Amino acid sequence: MRRRALRNGNAAAGYNLAMTTPPQASSSVTSVLSGLEGVRGWVEDFYRDLHENPELSHQEVRTAGKVARRLEVYGVAVH
Repeated sequence: MRRRALRNGNAAAGYNLAMTTPPQASSSVTSVLSGLEGVRGWVEDFYRDLHENPELSHQEVRTAGKVARRLEVYGVAVH
């Protein structure tokens, strides 16, 4: 049973489950996480708003507008 072998960390099943993080990845993760509190509020509000106001697939006019405005705040040109 593959799942059981993975859950138990059984390397004999042919899986190498050793999780090692390269030093540069660790500093990248730390960098991203350190900025989390600065964006968490608006990200959660944005998420809630999008899910409270769903749109049909390929008809996401309101959603596209909200995303475009957010990107423009960060200096991304939106056409």
